[in-house]
Amino acid sequence: MPDILQQALEAAAAATPVSRAIAIACADWLIYLVALILLVALVWHRDRLTAALLVRIVILATLAFAFSLVGGALISDPRPFIVTHTPPLTAVTPDNGFPSDHVLLATTMTAALWWIDRRLTLACAFLTLLIMLGRLAIGAHHTLDVVGSVVLVILAFLVANWLPLPAGWSQSRSPAASR
Repeated sequence: MPDILQQALEAAAAATPVSRAIAIACADWLIYLVALILLVALVWHRDRLTAALLVRIVILATLAFAFSLVGGALISDPRPFIVTHTPPLTAVTPDNGFPSDHVLLATTMTAALWWIDRRLTLACAFLTLLIMLGRLAIGAHHTLDVVGSVVLVILAFLVANWLPLPAGWSQSRSPAASR
């Protein structure tokens, strides 16, 4: 079944040098902005970081990665450039396209922000959407790959958020928080 969204985005990205540059920036470089926002939020809110929060973030990341390994083993989705025999707009590994590692990482960082500073979550969700569109536009992934990554992280987030942790882990150990 043809992936109309992916094909349309790839055609639009290949149309001009500017659209190509925008697609590559979204696909390959915006993830660094999401990481920077997460890092700044962690530093800004360091006085409110608790063991429970850090454990939840580690569980989220670990589960998202584990779910991606299982999903990748269960779902085989050759990348668009392999299927169409056309070169991608930037360097892409010719492995299984499901799930998208870039989208998985961006979504994981965005989900972690929910626990740190919810005001930043919406901005990073928008950046993650641009990353998703960029990955489609450069010919690296099908829609299933990028949406699947988001679903896997949502599942990991729900599990990490639901897990009961010791009550003592929710207390801030920072001297600034105890004043």
